[in-house]
Amino acid sequence: MPDHTAILPGERFTKTWALQNAGSVPWNGRSLVWADDELVISLRNAHGQLQPLLDSHLDSLGRNVAVPTTLPGQLEELSVEFAAPLENCSVASIWRLEDAQGRPCFGPRCFLQAVVTVIGG
Repeated sequence: MPDHTAILPGERFTKTWALQNAGSVPWNGRSLVWADDELVISLRNAHGQLQPLLDSHLDSLGRNVAVPTTLPGQLEELSVEFAAPLENCSVASIWRLEDAQGRPCFGPRCFLQAVVTVIGG
């Protein structure tokens, strides 16, 4: 499901990301973790202040997805199930990879997102 897909209110859907280990060490004990409560998609205004672009989030049906051991060069698909809100809106969910100790693997600027627009039928 590409970002900005139009879906129906209350619709359940699956977002799948394809991730490739482009490094030189295997990924062991990693997880894809829900980060909606920490990160917000925003835009910097003319005064340099950040303004949220999407103030509401998708309801994910899980908060953590185990990443299978992924060897260098290997591609892995990770999926999360969502339920859209009942009202018309644009919503997002933000996810990141963490190591076995719960630390972000690639820093705070590297994340995955699911963005949809809910349009009543």
